[in-house]
Amino acid sequence: MNREASLNHNREAQQATEPPRAAPKDHRPAMPEPQPGDLILVERSGWYALQDGELLRICECDGWATPGRDIYVAPRNQVRTFWGPNFGEPDGITPIYMSTSGGPFKTITLALISPLERLQTQLDMFWRWQDQPRAGGGVEYQREVTVWTLDWLPDSSTYLRNSQEAGR
Repeated sequence: MNREASLNHNREAQQATEPPRAAPKDHRPAMPEPQPGDLILVERSGWYALQDGELLRICECDGWATPGRDIYVAPRNQVRTFWGPNFGEPDGITPIYMSTSGGPFKTITLALISPLERLQTQLDMFWRWQDQPRAGGGVEYQREVTVWTLDWLPDSSTYLRNSQEAGR
């Protein structure tokens, strides 16, 4: 066995015995339904604020949306999203908060639209405080999000009030 073949053989043997590596810190497991931070690719839009083929950001629960039933969204190119602790870098212990600014926003009852289909994951931009809240103290970073697809987003009749749901 020549030297190069021997080195390749040793590398292959080492790789076979190494334990599997942990997923990257920001890797998100596939979720069965959209989560805050995810994106929705809208193929056709009847909503005045979104063009065909544009992305929606799924925002934090705002009080208008019922978790698990509704999602709160905004056009991705019209918002900035804070996702981080109250100060500094995420450390795995300090609670993480999400806050989306910009808009317009829309609440969608999932049962009233065509089903969302999971497309892929991709990196998207968020911001957090570099060290503490202060003017100019924000830092942008990328985080992996899931991208979903939606065939058609109507302008109206996409939100069902709790009182209406009882009569369904």
